Amino acid sequence: LRNVSLSGPIPPYIWNLEKLKTLDLSFNKLTGEVHGVRAPRYTYLTGNRLSGEVESTNFLRSDSNIDLSYNNFSWSSSCQENSNINTYRSSNLMNNLTGLLPCAGPINCTSYQRTLHINCGGDNIVITNASYTITYEADNNETTAAKNHHFRKWGISNTGEFLDDHQEPDIYFVSPSSTLSRDSSDLYKTARRSALSLVYYAFCLENGAYNVKLHFMEIEFSDEVVYSRLGRRIFDVYVQGELLLSDFNIKEEANGTLKPVIKTMNATVTDHVLEIRLYWAG
Repeated sequence: LRNVSLSGPIPPYIWNLEKLKTLDLSFNKLTGEVHGVRAPRYTYLTGNRLSGEVESTNFLRSDSNIDLSYNNFSWSSSCQENSNINTYRSSNLMNNLTGLLPCAGPINCTSYQRTLHINCGGDNIVITNASYTITYEADNNETTAAKNHHFRKWGISNTGEFLDDHQEPDIYFVSPSSTLSRDSSDLYKTARRSALSLVYYAFCLENGAYNVKLHFMEIEFSDEVVYSRLGRRIFDVYVQGELLLSDFNIKEEANGTLKPVIKTMNATVTDHVLEIRLYWAG
């Protein structure tokens, strides 16, 4: 029931369906409070208008994967992050770092950065040519179906499990299914993948205009491997909440697999935070 314009409160009986394994109510217009007594193993409430004090409810005390991101909940100053609960942007405090990471504790920007480079799904690497040297920070932490990782001045928020890959636990990193050409950048040797929504965010940035450059390559579905030729990856790209790429297909944009494609776009930072969201609309 994802992204089907559901509105109103969540019916209480939903939380009593003992055989329900996955509950995906994400990206709707649901309102009201959550009073669940238990949570299905995978519970996605992402992108709604839910509110109230969810912190004291019983279903947060389970070992289920629960995504509460992009809602308007009230959190106490003593709330703590949990490895299986995603609270990114789940607070009614919308316009400060507490609203961004409500259970991360105080975040104080002692300085502000102007640039940031991340090797999505890979290790630290240094790219050097005749005119510049760029260090890309590692993004190789393991994740789960509802997870928020944050580091010194940036982080990621992941939502969704893979229902059709028959792997337990899910694998969120991929490597090329075929050999890359010799001139391919080290940036494309690994990648992070997500089943539903993947957000990269930077905080403690200087306010102002930014040039955002996104590097893509389809490395999982290869034209050289017969069984994977029909594989497709289509998603939307939002920067600062604005839809800039709709139904983006890496393979079509690059005219084939294992070929790089770079998308450059402009963004304005006004609250020291930059957000890039990759979202499969279904």
